[in-house]
Amino acid sequence: MQTTDTVFIVDDSMDIRQSFTAMVSNRGLRAESFSSGAEFLGAYNDARFGQTTGCLIVDVRLPGMSGLDVLEALGERGIRLPAIVVTGYGEIPMVVRAIRAGAIDFLEKPCDSVQLNRSIDLAFRLDALNRKVVQQLSAIDGRLALLTPPERRVMELLVAGRPNKAIAAELDLSLRTIEFRRARVLQVLDVRSVSEVVAVKVARDRLVVQSTRPFNEWTDGLGVGSPADCDFDLCPAWIQESPAAAFPDVAPTVESSLALGAP
Repeated sequence: MQTTDTVFIVDDSMDIRQSFTAMVSNRGLRAESFSSGAEFLGAYNDARFGQTTGCLIVDVRLPGMSGLDVLEALGERGIRLPAIVVTGYGEIPMVVRAIRAGAIDFLEKPCDSVQLNRSIDLAFRLDALNRKVVQQLSAIDGRLALLTPPERRVMELLVAGRPNKAIAAELDLSLRTIEFRRARVLQVLDVRSVSEVVAVKVARDRLVVQSTRPFNEWTDGLGVGSPADCDFDLCPAWIQESPAAAFPDVAPTVESSLALGAP
């Protein structure tokens, strides 16, 4: 599904909404504006998140729920949308709460157009990186889901550095059974060695951490999104591919004593 680059604008002032919309449109980006947080949240759901790349520009002081309430509501839904918070009142506690809720920048009104444009550029880059993290994590978890619990247990012991014979002894299974399950793990993960299985496990752990880090921690002092935590050179190529291409045409196995021998 093709996504649409959109800047969502939430402000109770019609003049500010029109001003931001004009600036965004002049850049060739799509803009959608809302007069309240409730209106925005009613229109922006999980489906829109999947279909729309972009960012949010939100005023702190809104009728009903505040802009910070909006960010926290998105977080409760599990939606990570880079947000630029604007306000006429730059109070420190408010800034801290905004950053914790996922804001990448906090600008005082009237906003400098150059700074706002820079923040929008950064937001789009962070959104692209976040979607890459989600995509890679989904690809890994999709493959791991094809393993049976016994196969996952063998994988965990392999990653821990245990040799086949030690795993067989610990699980009280035949060596043939362990070798079968080890082969299955390599097949499903599309790797050729246990070292690559370890690389996939390390990649997943890093992706989980990255997926929960506040966006402001994804940037360096120059305000440039860093993709370092998303690159895994030792991993198989499918981690970099789309989730649709990442799932192998391999069905979970049903082990039998006839195929594997008695444990």
